[in-house]
Amino acid sequence: AYPFLSMLQNPHFPLGLALLVGMILNINQQQKKIYLAVNVILSLLLAVILPFGIVLLGAIVFIWTVINFLRYHRLILGPFITAITPGGIIVIMQYIWTLTDPFLRLWNEQNITLTGPIWNFLLSFMPALLFAAFFVVRAIKQKEQESMVVLLVIWLLVGAVLSYIPFPLQRRFVLGYQIPTVLLAG
Repeated sequence: AYPFLSMLQNPHFPLGLALLVGMILNINQQQKKIYLAVNVILSLLLAVILPFGIVLLGAIVFIWTVINFLRYHRLILGPFITAITPGGIIVIMQYIWTLTDPFLRLWNEQNITLTGPIWNFLLSFMPALLFAAFFVVRAIKQKEQESMVVLLVIWLLVGAVLSYIPFPLQRRFVLGYQIPTVLLAG
C-alpha cells in the first residue's frame, strides 16, 4: 500500500496513516474522556491531512460499533461520534467544494485512481494475506473476543471491499492495508 514507498516524497501519507492507527488504538479506550477528546483533535487533523482516512476509519468504527452492540447489547457511540463527526464534517465540506468549484471540479475529473485487477491486489499482499486469511478463519471458528483482533479483521475486510467499490478514487482506500494484513498474518 502506497504510504511505505512514497513516504520520502509525500510526508502526508505516513502522517495520515499514523493518525489513523492512533485513532484505531483509541477506539478501545471509550470509557476515558481524555481519549474521546484526543479523537476529536486527531479526527480534525486526519480530515485535513488525508481525507480518505476518515472514510476508512468511519467504516471500521461503524462496523465495530455494530458488532459490539450485537455482542454486548449496549451501544457505544463515543468513539464513533468523536472519531468520525469532526473529520466527517470537514471531508463533506471538501467534497462539496470539489464538486462546486470550477477549478477543483476540472481537476477532479482527471483525478481517477482505480484499484488494479483483483489478482494484482491479491498478489501484492501475498503471502501475508494467505496467513491473515488463515488466522481470520481460525479466529471466527474460535469466536475470538480480543477487541484489537476484531478491529484488525474489520480493517482487513473493509479495506478490501472499499478498494473495489464503484468510485473513481478506489485505490485511496488501500491506505495502510499492509498493517492489518501483516499483523494478522504474524
